[in-house]
Amino acid sequence: MKIISIGIYKPIPITSGVDSYITSLLNPLGKNHDVIHYYFFESENEKGHYPNEINFKSKYLESNSSLKNIFEKSKLLQRLRPEFILNKKPLKNIKADIIICDAFTFYVAKYISKKNKSPLILIKHNIEWKYLKDSGFHSYPFFKIYENNTLKKADAIITISMNDYDYISKYINSNRIYYIPSTVNTSIFNQDCPSYTFGNDK
Repeated sequence: MKIISIGIYKPIPITSGVDSYITSLLNPLGKNHDVIHYYFFESENEKGHYPNEINFKSKYLESNSSLKNIFEKSKLLQRLRPEFILNKKPLKNIKADIIICDAFTFYVAKYISKKNKSPLILIKHNIEWKYLKDSGFHSYPFFKIYENNTLKKADAIITISMNDYDYISKYINSNRIYYIPSTVNTSIFNQDCPSYTFGNDK
């Protein structure tokens, strides 16, 4: 079985809770299946934790579109890759039996899912519109509409907290929602271990 995951960032090395969760989800699947995590944003010189065992591949999602150069002028658009909305040619040859994504990469995952007639699993690390609202983004109402629409179109949804589970169950039938909490290996991630500074915005 071929399983693909799509996210904004490469999860290895682990530099965030999202990286840790994706790695913990994909590593067991990669023991018996072909698993690839596609990511939107290519960053360099990342410092963080490298697991002893990595059972999945990570691959930057390439785009030959000339629009990419335009969008790269904006840090936000560079990460969200809107050129794929206008030019889906780079996505046409991606094969998958199952697709895993988050809210920000849903539009790409939905296209691949429809093309392959494969189920789409949406991972909710946050209720993103609430996060944007708390962060002071005035455009959060538009993202709320978009995000709630993704809930209805996904074949299954994974939440990492019961608060998110309760929120989502107000919009869709609970038989499509799965609560899989994040697990933290405290022998690796604890206050006595080395810490890293990634910049003031991290």
